[in-house]
Amino acid sequence: MQFEAQQRLDQNEYQQADDQIVLSAEKPAGRLTVERRDHEIRCVEVALLPAHRNIGIGTFLIRQLQDEAKLANKPLRLGVIRFSRAVSLFERLGFVRTSETGTHFQMEWLPGQKPDR
Repeated sequence: MQFEAQQRLDQNEYQQADDQIVLSAEKPAGRLTVERRDHEIRCVEVALLPAHRNIGIGTFLIRQLQDEAKLANKPLRLGVIRFSRAVSLFERLGFVRTSETGTHFQMEWLPGQKPDR
């Protein structure tokens, strides 16, 4: 039920999202969903299978989006569950928290900000 509810939300909120399977060594490693809007690039979801976490794939994907945002001169924005270990990854890559709810942080990276490389 939770999966179906999330899919309905994504379909309503992110109608132009590009949904991709992330491959590592030609095998599925996760999923990346991005919506490119006039005023922002929105990372809707980056999810990696447990065996593919903490080996640099997530960092690589986010850095690619940062490069794209820099070329387009648009902010890169995302939402993340506030207790996720990914929060520290995003902060290390230069994202700042712009708002929060009881469950999520909204985060943003602006062109011109330098992520730690």
